[in-house]
Amino acid sequence: MEEFEQQAAPKRAKADELESNDELKALPVRFLEDHNKTAFDATIKFFDEGHVYLAWNAYLDAWVSTNDGGLSAPLVSTTVLTGQCFPSPDFAQMARMLFVAPANKIRMATDPGYRYYGCACVEDIQAQWAKGAVLGTLMHANFEDLSNLLEYDRHNPAAGPNTMQRLYAEKRLAGYTEKIYFADACAQMGITGGGDRVIWRTEMLLFHDVLHLAGAIDGMLYNKKEDSYEIWDFKRSKGKLHRDPVPKRSVNKKGIVTYGRVKPAHELAASGRGACYPAAKKMRNNSVNKYGLQLSIYRAFFARMFPEKRMGKAFLVCVDNMRIGQTGALEIIEVDCTRFDKLIEEIFAARANEILAAHQKTLPRQLFKDLIKFLPPVGEVS
Repeated sequence: MEEFEQQAAPKRAKADELESNDELKALPVRFLEDHNKTAFDATIKFFDEGHVYLAWNAYLDAWVSTNDGGLSAPLVSTTVLTGQCFPSPDFAQMARMLFVAPANKIRMATDPGYRYYGCACVEDIQAQWAKGAVLGTLMHANFEDLSNLLEYDRHNPAAGPNTMQRLYAEKRLAGYTEKIYFADACAQMGITGGGDRVIWRTEMLLFHDVLHLAGAIDGMLYNKKEDSYEIWDFKRSKGKLHRDPVPKRSVNKKGIVTYGRVKPAHELAASGRGACYPAAKKMRNNSVNKYGLQLSIYRAFFARMFPEKRMGKAFLVCVDNMRIGQTGALEIIEVDCTRFDKLIEEIFAARANEILAAHQKTLPRQLFKDLIKFLPPVGEVS
């Protein structure tokens, strides 16, 4: 369900749905775009309608998009790549199974406390799930705005501490409980409280000019102590994000510690493993692996676009919507991006092969040569 709620609504709601009055519109909620402007800001665009990326490709001396790749292939989003490696469940089938179960049908008709009370068809269940997606979109939008206002206040202390954040909270977030998790995440990450991190950018668009891939990062942090740039990505889900199991630890009477066996990924059913690539098939198909791959691909994009900047860590900032208002709703997961190095190598090699096979006759010479660099050495199987 957590993935359905992530997928069922646009990541960023439209501005006219979010800003209810002129006072709110005047707030510097895009402060970081100007404060930390880059040369790429004018060359990468995203449109919610149709989920379309548009980017200027210097190799082709032309604009390319999700719909038109010019002399090369159309752009593919990171979401598509991760979905190929870690396929989502069949949510329509899940809704059908939930609806036809006799015990569930009784609760739908008689239990006002049941999440699906009053659902009269499969579509009603899916509509309930879609509500979670809307709330996830709202959380992303609010956290993005708060990120910009936090840094605006930090750079404009003369107005008083947290002036813009307080105004925003009063005008827009009254009664919005989830705002506390943004504050908690900032405190835990050392963004506030005199820590070493600051928020550098929000909703940052990325583009791989050779492989024609694109994506958007919820937020980039700058770690002053490490002189590195870090990714944090917000997730709102029903329950905690699913991850690889941890072996059960036991201690016998003699104090000897043993660990239970965890079935390796290759012994799981196909639906429980990754897909498409050898490295993915060695991993479990779960949310943390899926989103971990996503952030790891973003790191690769960022490193190509900004070779002068040092890439640091990546984090999933997760809010459990079943525990809103309770302790334990917020969880910050540090992603071990090195786990995905081989998989990214395989994904990029396959993408290079795909472009070369379909467009080698039209590719500019330098782009052709740079695509070749992503292929495995002769004799090595990708």
